[in-house]
Amino acid sequence: LKGATFIITAMDDEASKGRDFITFRVKVPVVIWLATDKRWGNPPKWASEDGGWKEQPDYLVQTNEGDTDIFVLRNKEFSAGKISLSGNNDPPANLAPMYWVFLTRGSGAAVEATEKLTTTWAKLKSNR
Repeated sequence: LKGATFIITAMDDEASKGRDFITFRVKVPVVIWLATDKRWGNPPKWASEDGGWKEQPDYLVQTNEGDTDIFVLRNKEFSAGKISLSGNNDPPANLAPMYWVFLTRGSGAAVEATEKLTTTWAKLKSNR
């Protein structure tokens, strides 16, 4: 997830509920990686396989925060546009800890050109 866009919810949000807990817009397709506190147990329905999220058991996010040291990753691809994520305490979760959101480019996202090839080539040649 190095280089990913990172959104962190606050510990005070642990009782959050509702469909539009976090809302943002993306210009290109993205993969959202949802890092959920291992103490969550069963995730809310929206963040489960029923909601289209795939748990990634081979990947974990580890911190140095004692009992909140390991986050399980789930991911899901989204099209460009408005994205809303629900609260971490929506059913069937019960007083679930917060979650983190990482965004990476989706498979359908075009690579953004930063310079024209001729300009880059000229720079490379002049730096010899």
